[in-house]
Amino acid sequence: MNDILKLLISFFVMLFLTLLISCEKIPMDEPVPFTDYSNPEHWLSLPTDLSKDVDVFYVYPTAWYKEVASEPNFFGQ
Repeated sequence: MNDILKLLISFFVMLFLTLLISCEKIPMDEPVPFTDYSNPEHWLSLPTDLSKDVDVFYVYPTAWYKEVASEPNFFGQ
């Protein structure tokens, strides 16, 4: 049992050191601009019926729409 404990401790120490060494700071040349949610162009869909007393919105980080039907099925700039 003592050998198994030593092996587990060694494994986790090595795992921790590997993760620590592999972390690097990614340089950012310029800051990422914040999204201006007051701009209607930054919304995929806006409500058309404003008669409800509730505001609900869903955040889908991978949502986009095709401007042209022949565009590929992935987002890229």
